[in-house]
Amino acid sequence: MGHMTTNLVESINSILKKSRNLPISALVKSAYLRCNTLFNKRGRKVTTMLTFGQVYMQVLNKVIEDAQRKANAHIVVRSM
Repeated sequence: MGHMTTNLVESINSILKKSRNLPISALVKSAYLRCNTLFNKRGRKVTTMLTFGQVYMQVLNKVIEDAQRKANAHIVVRSM
């Protein structure tokens, strides 16, 4: 719970960082425009990844490959 909350707060702070000391309507508009920009940028990135057949992010692909490498080294021994 702590990590998720911290990441959420950091995300909100990064969006509102440039909008401090603005009137509330300008603050809401600024937050909307920044979020919209981030969603569009992320959407294009995901679309490109899917176009090239990539299903998972590169970080997750590395975690999966590491787990598979470790799993290939496991030996199953039948106990009597």
